[in-house]
Amino acid sequence: MLIFIGAMSKSAQFPMHVWLPGSLYAPTPVHALLHAGIINAGGFLINRLAPLYGLAPDTLHLAFVIGGLTAIVAAAIMLTQSDIKTMLGFSTIGQMGYMIMECGLGAFALAIFHLIAHGLFKATIFLNCGHVIHAARQEPRLPPKDETVEQTDFSLLTWLTGFITTLILPLIILLAAHGVLSLPLRNSQGVVIFLFFSWVTSSQAILTLYRLRAVASRKVAALMLLTLLLVVSTYLLAVQAFTYFLYPAPGEVAAYFQAAALPRWLFDVMVGATALAVILGWVFIYAKGHGRSLRMPDWVNGVQTRFYLFFMNRLYVDALALRLGRGFTRVAHRLDTSRLFPYVAGLIALGLVLPAAVWTGELSAANITLFFVAALMIPLFPLHGVYVAALTRLPGYLPMCLAILLPTVGLYGLMGLLPEMPAEFLKGVSVLALFGALYGSLKALVQFRVTRLLAYASLAFFSILWWYLAVTGTSTPQAAVYTSAVALVIGGLFLAWHRVQVRYGDLDLNQIGGLARPMPRFAILLSLLVMAAVGLPPFGLFSGYMAILLHPSIVISWDLMVILLTWLAASWYLFRLMQRLLFGPHRSDIRYEDLRPTEVAPLLIVLLILLALGITPYGFFESDTLTNSYRTAMELMLWNK
Repeated sequence: MLIFIGAMSKSAQFPMHVWLPGSLYAPTPVHALLHAGIINAGGFLINRLAPLYGLAPDTLHLAFVIGGLTAIVAAAIMLTQSDIKTMLGFSTIGQMGYMIMECGLGAFALAIFHLIAHGLFKATIFLNCGHVIHAARQEPRLPPKDETVEQTDFSLLTWLTGFITTLILPLIILLAAHGVLSLPLRNSQGVVIFLFFSWVTSSQAILTLYRLRAVASRKVAALMLLTLLLVVSTYLLAVQAFTYFLYPAPGEVAAYFQAAALPRWLFDVMVGATALAVILGWVFIYAKGHGRSLRMPDWVNGVQTRFYLFFMNRLYVDALALRLGRGFTRVAHRLDTSRLFPYVAGLIALGLVLPAAVWTGELSAANITLFFVAALMIPLFPLHGVYVAALTRLPGYLPMCLAILLPTVGLYGLMGLLPEMPAEFLKGVSVLALFGALYGSLKALVQFRVTRLLAYASLAFFSILWWYLAVTGTSTPQAAVYTSAVALVIGGLFLAWHRVQVRYGDLDLNQIGGLARPMPRFAILLSLLVMAAVGLPPFGLFSGYMAILLHPSIVISWDLMVILLTWLAASWYLFRLMQRLLFGPHRSDIRYEDLRPTEVAPLLIVLLILLALGITPYGFFESDTLTNSYRTAMELMLWNK
């Protein structure tokens, strides 16, 4: 189920589709690559795990519902848009809904076939849409009001051709598929549902095609019918061959269809409703085309208008997300500027962990002192103030050095202390860590000063470490990898920002931007550092995250949800940092200078170390492995002597 939710996001399924229309400002070649390749990742993932989903019928049914809903909603929104690129964007969403729906029906091979076919024509359309836009804008003026508008007369042959295409021809194709291709339609609900669903959603395109004046010719109508018949027949034959090419094992395809089978009554209702919808659509269109009107109640016309506005405004999802985002930002800014908020949050956190404070009596004074020193070096809420002040107020290279050294020394001090801490005391530490993760994320999201953003990001990152140490009760090699990766990432980002400060002064994110073009070396290094900071492979922080989240002591709980939310928030504000610094217009009153080789070298070293932490074989940092490696090295040295 969770893997499917990830596939929904990647393939822009409702309601996780908002990001795709929002990316329409990218260059056209980028769109061609995105809409033809990258967005197919969700369908490819589900197909790659087809044997797993064949054992999860409920997930397949959910995929069918989500895919079908996405296809219908996206097609309706597309028909109400006036911008070409926006229409193509929602067309892609609808096609991805088709692909996910095919997976939900158990037609995994058909989804791959659809993936390939859609990628080919959608890339071509995007690469040529610019030409269409420019051709349409050759005459920028509006046409005169008295200009005659060309009217198209719909002849009887036109309607007869469309009727045969949308009503009679699909029945012939179904019977041919049942007889010639030996498709057991009675036992393959997925095939029937897919063909009927295709019938509904393609009827709009067919109606548009056969409303052309050219169809008034008998020869053209016959040629179009023959062409459509050949295309559909070739498609069915190709799909049949492609299916057995991907899944040659006997009975495998039938098992997938059986796993995705719906209740008989639901299957009959869906097929009947589909056929009825197409027939009623043709009745209304035929009546309107011949100047006849069907009497409808006023409330029906009102509902039709409301639905049109509803889909034209994209279900108001964008407006709702924008309003929620603005409300959250407004509240977060008020909390950030409030002098009472840190103290109130600290008192609430301390009040929750007050019962655990009685267990400090079992610790010696030296251990308590060592714990507080470690909490200052590895920032633990509410003792993070010293760490944040050091990173934001000290000049020069000191913030970078402290960002690397303090957590390393703090973790070294905790190694021997954690086993002596009572379990109840560690529960209190985990509560403080969760408060710190939320507090640091909230503060980092609204910062415009880069140093403060990085400092509070460090608080959020190290709160995850404190939570992991409190849950496991010991300092594992995975914790050392995570600590080292976070320290290096934050130190590298401080170093990169220091080079910007040296050149242009202490500016905030609203005062500088567009550095990608005048500073390409800086842009590449900053992008790699941000990728490492958000935990993308193959850098060390990804290995640290995976080792922490997959530890046997970690179970699915609300605490884990807070940790995952912290990771997601870190990705948001760090990518926003990169976007504000690198993209947009650059200032004309600043003389830009890219990084010199001596400045590039330390950042490259940081990235190489992070890469080494990420690609090191699993288990290398285990204590037994390190001990054996040390003994082997000592034996070799003695043997050489």
